[in-house]
Amino acid sequence: KEFFKPMKFRQKVFDEGLSMSPDFAISIGDHIYWDLRGKNVPQVGRKNKLIKFFLGSYISLVYGSFNRSGKASSSKNEKVLKRIGNEQIASLYGSRFKSTPIFFIPDDHDYFENDDAEEKIVTFPADKFSKDAFKKIADLFYPPLLDTPDGKPNRNIGRIRYGDAFEGLMADCAGNMTLGNKKARLIAKKDEEWVLSRMEKSTAKSLAFI
Repeated sequence: KEFFKPMKFRQKVFDEGLSMSPDFAISIGDHIYWDLRGKNVPQVGRKNKLIKFFLGSYISLVYGSFNRSGKASSSKNEKVLKRIGNEQIASLYGSRFKSTPIFFIPDDHDYFENDDAEEKIVTFPADKFSKDAFKKIADLFYPPLLDTPDGKPNRNIGRIRYGDAFEGLMADCAGNMTLGNKKARLIAKKDEEWVLSRMEKSTAKSLAFI
């Protein structure tokens, strides 16, 4: 009956996992829920005009609203992003993983949208503001992937290796999503080629595509 599991419940899951002294952790999105549907504030209760009005007014008052015509890094937009990230990411994780490497993989809600495809709106591919907001909140609140195809830190593709025991190939399947019949993709072509090459070349006993 709970819309979201309470923070204490999720933190108890973290603590149980950390009690086993893991070598690393992988956090799979969605890291935030703040679906905008192309607007300045979340469209909560969008099927009920009264709920939408009161909840929208409350959210705008407490957290602020975005200026979608500006950059996510603008002073006004960054304040809203920090309020969201502090509540949904920083308050959840705290300093629990300070001694355990943790890798974050984003999904659709991390771009401030659910992957909706309806008569009135198709939310993906993500628009410029959604991609900008995703990158800004990620830069503020969680680390980039480091072991990447070109050796440069990024948010879309990377891997975690544990000797020859395990290799995990991690990919964001929302930010580079495309539409268009047989040309539609979940990840960029060059990233897909890298994943396939690692599947062929990996010497790890266990390999996972995450």
